[in-house]
Order: sequence, then structure tokens, then C-alpha cells
Amino acid sequence: MATTTTSDVMNPEILTEVVQGVFSGKDAFNDSRLARAGVAIINGSMPEGGPDALGTTIKVPRFGVIGEFEAVSENVALVPKKLGMVTEEATISHDALGYETTVWARANGQLFPNASGDPYTEAARQILAAANRRIDLRLIEAAIAAGVFQKDVYSATAPVNMSYDLAVDTRFDAFGDEQDDLAAILVHSQVTKDLLKLKDGQGNPLLTSTQAGGPLDNFAGLAVVTSDRLPITGSSMSTPVSSGTSPPALTIAGTPLGAFRLHIDALTGDATTLTFRFSTDGGNTWSGTLTALDDSAPVALIDPSNDPVVGVNGRTGLTVAFASGTFNADNLWTSATVMKATSILMKRNALAFWFNQGLLQLQTDKDIRRDTNEAAMHLYGAAHRYQRRPGGTRAGVAHIVHNVSSFV
Repeated sequence: MATTTTSDVMNPEILTEVVQGVFSGKDAFNDSRLARAGVAIINGSMPEGGPDALGTTIKVPRFGVIGEFEAVSENVALVPKKLGMVTEEATISHDALGYETTVWARANGQLFPNASGDPYTEAARQILAAANRRIDLRLIEAAIAAGVFQKDVYSATAPVNMSYDLAVDTRFDAFGDEQDDLAAILVHSQVTKDLLKLKDGQGNPLLTSTQAGGPLDNFAGLAVVTSDRLPITGSSMSTPVSSGTSPPALTIAGTPLGAFRLHIDALTGDATTLTFRFSTDGGNTWSGTLTALDDSAPVALIDPSNDPVVGVNGRTGLTVAFASGTFNADNLWTSATVMKATSILMKRNALAFWFNQGLLQLQTDKDIRRDTNEAAMHLYGAAHRYQRRPGGTRAGVAHIVHNVSSFV
């Protein structure tokens, strides 16, 4: 458990007041990328339920479709249609963020406030940003779930990357003539990189920047939302390549969490034991030290450092196992992600996040045995992808599964 000490000063009462002020505004979650793109409705009116409601489903209402005009013969009564509410279901989630500080740190904070700025304003900003990121993650999980139109062009032998034509084909295959309310395309950062390289016959970029007029770029008439929270399900790692003095064979298992250029660098080695570090960016930044045995259980590639800079917050989703052999300090193993990306076309208001605003409060308490103060914030909500966009006749989301250049 991480505990704030004398070098990390914070007063829980002041922090509570500042955080409550930041979260009290109705536009607190405007920095959610999906809300900013207009594809997600965020509403804080979810009522409070019992503790047994967590993990269960909740009804998410929307208007049904009233139907179409139809021909009616003379002197024949029209059969009236019914416009009613249709209920869809979403699963209630519970996300939380907390911290703990010693009383000694609190006292020192009052005597020696942070000279570089207001720590309470900064902490509140970070907590709000973390809540926005969590809401986006929940919305992405809802958007990427199976059950919608999907164009799968991924190939392990003849890679197909995202292109202008692929985006247009998917738009019309998925939505037909209901194009007016298409709002955005959600892509991984490596896909954004591919889009930035696309040009027309005159060399003009197909991804146009809107930095002067807005926060989002545009591709094929759609706002581009970039997020590495998009899972790269189905991705794998290439066959490891080794170098140095007689390196034992390496087996990599798991699904990578990102586009990695994995390096595993031996620090010390003998007939049975290896100490090593790993890098996910080709050797620019490194993890702390890990230990492995030859011909033994797999080792999870998780950075043991306190402030990891590799992988995704120090995690990779991968394990490594070494075959029988003798390790040497000059051993190096390399591998790269073979990336299978899913990009998502989304209509306006295709997603919703319904949360309880009243329970989104910073709570504080005291641990008398350790003489520490604790603070925590809880986000109760439900992310949902509408079966049909409210007021529309088709689903509001479509998937494109494809390759990514440089990671094939």
C-alpha cells in the first residue's frame, strides 16, 4: 500500500473541499474525449441502490422507433403506431481512487507548503482527470463489445492497414443512408500514426488538423479520437530473436497491452539464474531488475519500479520463460508486437455513461493505530452502448479490425 509521508504533504480537509468544488459543476466530465466528440452522453442522475446491485444490470431507457409512413386506402382506418420507451440493460460498475497520508506529513505540509504551486488544486485536477479517463475506459469497453457490424480485414500474411477507402466502405456497409449523425472514429495511437501518413494524389494529408478551431482532428469526415485504452485483442508477439553468448531459448506468452518493441537484457547470469531488465520501446527506457530461472515457471513482465516508465504503467500483459541453458551477461532477446487493431465508427450519442453524482464525493477517515489519514473517492456508474442510436433505426457503432504498419 502506498502511503504519503513527510515529503508528500497534504491536508485531507483542504483537499476534500477543493475536490468537491471541482466535481460539483455539471460540466465536470467535459474533458472525456468521447463526450467531447459528441458520441457519449454522460449523466449523473443514477439513483442510489443497495450494495447487492453492484455487478448486476440496470435499465437504461430510450425512445423506441415510431415506424414509417404507409399507404392507406380510401375510407380505411389507419392503424396507429405506439411511441414508447424501450429499456436496455447495462452492468453497474464501481471504480475507486484513494490515498493515505501520515499525520506527520500533514503537519509538515502546513509549515512548508509546496513552493512550486498549490498541491490541493493539482491533486483535485489529477483526480478529475483520472475520473475522466476511467469513464472513457468504461465507454470504450461498451463500444468494443461484440454484437455490432464488424468489417474484419486483418491478415497475418497480407497486412491491411486503415485507409480512407476502408473507412468509407465500412460507413456505408454498416449505416447505409443513415450517415448524417456519424460523429467520430475511435482509434489506437498507432492507427493515428498510419492516418497521418496517408496523402491524396497531390501529397495533401488525408487527416486534417483542427488545432485552430477545435480539439479533434478529422478523417473521412469524422472526428478522430485517439486512445490507447482500446484493447488490441488478438495481437501477439513475434518470434524472439536472441544474441550474445549461447542464450537459452525464450518463450513469450500472453496478449501485449500495447505496441511494444520488446528488449530483454541480461544483467547477470550463470548456469541457472538470470537477472534482467526489459524495455518496451526498443531499449530507450528500462524496467527495474527481475529474476528468472532456466527451465522454470514463467515470469510476468511487470516493472517492479515505484514509478514505472515502460509498458502500460509498468505492465505488459506478457510472461517470459527460459529454456534450460547457461545465462550470460551479454544475452539479449528482442521481439515486437504483431498488432491487431480495432477501430470504431460511432454515431452521435451512441454511448451513455450513467453515474451517481451524489456518491461521487471525497471521503476521509482516520486510522488511529497508524496515525494516518485516508481519503477515497468512489464512482458508481454504468456504461452502455445503445442497440440503436436514440431516434435512429440502426446501431450507432461499427467495428473495423485491421493491421497496423510497423507492427505486422
